[in-house]
Amino acid sequence: MARRTLLPATMVALVIFGMLGAVRPAPGKAQDAPETVTSLMQVGLEAGELPIAPSFVRLLRITMEPNSQSPLHTHPGPEFNLVESGTVRVIVQGKALLQRAPVDGVAQPVETVPDNEEQVLRRGDQISYMIDTALTFRNSGTKPAVMLAAVILPAGSQHPPGLVWVGQAPTAEELAGVTSEVLGDGIATTLPTGASIFAIDQVTLEAGAPLAGGPGPELYSLVSGVFDFTIQSGSVQVSRIAEPGPRPESPAGTAVSLSPGDAVFFPNGVEQSARNAVSGAATFYRVSVTGSGVDAGATPVASASPIAQPGGEPAVIAIAATPAAEPTATPTQEATPEPTQAAETPAAATIAATTTATAPTELAQGVYALANDDGIRVRDQPGTTTNIVGSIKKGDRVLITGPSQEVDGIVWWPIQGVTDPTIVGFASGEFFDVDPNQQP
Repeated sequence: MARRTLLPATMVALVIFGMLGAVRPAPGKAQDAPETVTSLMQVGLEAGELPIAPSFVRLLRITMEPNSQSPLHTHPGPEFNLVESGTVRVIVQGKALLQRAPVDGVAQPVETVPDNEEQVLRRGDQISYMIDTALTFRNSGTKPAVMLAAVILPAGSQHPPGLVWVGQAPTAEELAGVTSEVLGDGIATTLPTGASIFAIDQVTLEAGAPLAGGPGPELYSLVSGVFDFTIQSGSVQVSRIAEPGPRPESPAGTAVSLSPGDAVFFPNGVEQSARNAVSGAATFYRVSVTGSGVDAGATPVASASPIAQPGGEPAVIAIAATPAAEPTATPTQEATPEPTQAAETPAAATIAATTTATAPTELAQGVYALANDDGIRVRDQPGTTTNIVGSIKKGDRVLITGPSQEVDGIVWWPIQGVTDPTIVGFASGEFFDVDPNQQP
């Protein structure tokens, strides 16, 4: 069963407006790709309304039981919700936009939400909360309310908390009844700095239909069907519904099998990929962010990060040729079976040559370690006078990615964060202990 978590840990989303249920061609897609695209949410964003990359991108479904609420709080990124069922009552302080469900197929105008005036949202209504807008929502009805949401939040090494309560933090009892199910995670390494369009679409591929290419960043969350592929090149991040959270980039050659609720994120987009004629139908939620207008730029993450190369080439994947009903290889085949989580992280490729059957007792290349102090400085190169690119707190987990270097009388290890994958650089080995759990 998929793990469900309290909403405040994940309740953050993107600007999303558009006509619910309207079928439209996918912008920027290959013209010969036979797919059905239903626009669920779409909105144009002004310059500065997206965080600076790197940024977390998350798709989730929020469920509110009767008489539950989320007290007044803010997020450092925009948040956007689509009501799928039930009734949600919202109050805001700051910039927020509301678009009611279409009436007889006609899209309704976008309204600016007045401060401190309760808005009643029902099925098909969409609301967007801009950066640092305070919001509170509740379900005063007798039935559960459900919302589809998406998020973009700062993800740099010094990123602010994803949620800040206005006033006293609520107790667990006060938050009871509000849960979220994460349907996809990723880290965008470039985002438009000018005008942009954020969208959530439902994409249905009929049996044998190809996956259309797109410029990215794009997140595909599987709704139904089976989707198996092998990464050939480019930046690809795979997330699992059972273990929410962004994952490092998967290396070329990784075989991936998605189940409903799992997702794949392409920071730099993905090329059109053919599917075998016997491949079964599949339906996805697709989250995309596309620059628009002459001032549409992009903000790249620091080039030191191995998660993805800024402005890199779109990913290339080879979609499995086996029918969707037969995703497992037979004993006579040499195809890779459904991968474990370890096969979907760069850590697996990095440590393949250094892993032994004996658990490590000292820091070494390929070893996972835990920070034993707070405020550990991470530098772009070994040495006490080099640039500081981040910091690590006590208990954070890292991967040692290479051999040590002694500079200025200190042994420096190259690391990549596991707790925070955007942390990449060098740190003093005295502040780390070998993690007893060496599983990725």
